[in-house]
Formats: sequence, structure tokens, C-alpha cells
Amino acid sequence: MLIRAEDLKEYLQRFPNLSVLAGSGFSSMLSVPLISKDRVIGILNLQLAGGRSYSPPDLQAAEKVGALIAGAVENAQLFAERQQAEEKYRTLVQNANDAIFIIQDEVIKFANRKTESLFGYSSKALAAIPFANHIHPADREESGEDPSRNERPGDFSHPPSFRIRNKSGQEFWVELKSVSIEWERRPATLNFASDITEQKKLEAQFLQAQKMEAVGRLAGGVAHDFNNLLTVINTNSQLALMELKDWDPLRERFESIHTAGERAANLTRQLLAFSRRQVVETKVLDLNTILRDLEKMLRRLIGEDILL
Repeated sequence: MLIRAEDLKEYLQRFPNLSVLAGSGFSSMLSVPLISKDRVIGILNLQLAGGRSYSPPDLQAAEKVGALIAGAVENAQLFAERQQAEEKYRTLVQNANDAIFIIQDEVIKFANRKTESLFGYSSKALAAIPFANHIHPADREESGEDPSRNERPGDFSHPPSFRIRNKSGQEFWVELKSVSIEWERRPATLNFASDITEQKKLEAQFLQAQKMEAVGRLAGGVAHDFNNLLTVINTNSQLALMELKDWDPLRERFESIHTAGERAANLTRQLLAFSRRQVVETKVLDLNTILRDLEKMLRRLIGEDILL
């Protein structure tokens, strides 16, 4: 907007709020809007004194200057917004629960705080150690020198898992998810490593529980079949004892057979209880009697070179 000297008096009458400028001694005024993204972000005001007036060429020059100022303001705003966005993402990355790091040239070029805590090294130290050196040797042979170099980076459906050794030698399991990126205008991988050590421990405990269950089922089956054999042995030994006299020299042997059979039957009941095929039954036992019975059997089984 260009206001000539002859129109200034009328303009000030239309806008009384600007009457304070009437006594400042200027004779012509020029205003140019500062436009950024189709939005007015300010106004450039120029005043001329000494009875002279601005001309149309002056207006064109002012518009060019206004466009430059608006562009500079816009760039400053974009820079400030970018700085805020970078600070926000930096805060998110540094405070993430997962280890986030960038691998380039087979070393870690960028690492967040979780990565430093997990590996036990500072970011500067990590940049000097090949990433493959952190991997457990057995897993390194299985997964390759660098598991982050998977055939389909960015495919998180089957992320590789392997063991890592930190600076103190402690081993832990990680699950690695990688995506290809450019870092400082060169190819690299952005990696997200989750500590799954506790998950692996739970899996090992679950597998052990499955093995124990299988052993229990096997023990139950063996105990059931063995118990059938013991029934025959115990029944026949008991029938033989009923026919033998107290002075018969064979009576002591059949008593030992019957006692051993009963003891074996007790063991099968324990195996059946272990395999959950039989309810555990608690009893009060006389340990002296059990040991005396064991002594008779053990003396016949152990060799002469063993003192009982």
C-alpha cells in the first residue's frame, strides 16, 4: 500500500489511531504485507519525510524486500520447528527401553543410552569395535558375522535372536530388528535390539517342565508294568512262606524275597505318585526297622571290599 503526501491527511483522518504519527514529520508512508504460505505474518512499514512522496517503483522495491523478509522469517520458523522435532525424537530415542543403534562399516556409529548400558561401552568405544565381536562365538558361526545383514531388512516377521557378550563378559539374549537406511549419505542399518534374556529363561524352564512331564509319563508306564511283575513275585513268595516251617532253612530266603518285593512295590508306588497316577500317601515310618531290613539285603549285594 502506497500513501502519497497529498493523501496522508485524509488517511490519518480515516484512521484516528494513527494520528500520533502525524507529528513525527513524515510526509509519505508505504506498507507491504509479509506473506508466507498464503498467510500474512507481518507488515513492512516505511515512512518518508521532507515533503517527498514514494513512487510506484519504490513500492515494487519494497515488495521485493518484503518477500525476502517473509522468506527469511519462514526459514527461521522451519529451522525452529525442525530443531523442536529433532529434540523430541532425540528424547524418544535416548529414553527408549530397546537398544537403538546404527551399524555402518561393521561398527556401531550411533548408539542410544540403552545400547551403551546393554553392551557396557560408551558410544565412542562402540565405534571402534566390530559389531561381530559382541556376538557369542557359537551364535556368530550360526547367524553369520553380522546378523543385522539379513536377506530382507525391514521384515520383522522372523527377527533373528542371538547371544551378546558385554564388556564385563556377561551373556544375554537379544532379538534384533533391522531396516536399511542412509547415514551421512552412505548405506547403513538402523537396528532395534530387545533384551529377551528372561524370555529365554522362561522358555528353557518350560522345555525342562515338558521333559520332566515326559519322564514322569515314562516312569509311570514302567512302574505300572513292573508292579504287575512284583505282584506275581510277592504273591508266590507269600504262598511259599505259608507252607514253610519256622525251622526250614529256605524260609529266611523267601522272607528276604518277600521283603525285597514289598520294598520294590513301595518304590513303584512312589514312581506312580511322581507321574501323578497315584495320590501321594504319607505314613509314619520307623527308620530303625527300615535300616535293619536294608542291612540284610545290602550285605548280600555289596562286595567284601565294602564295609557296612
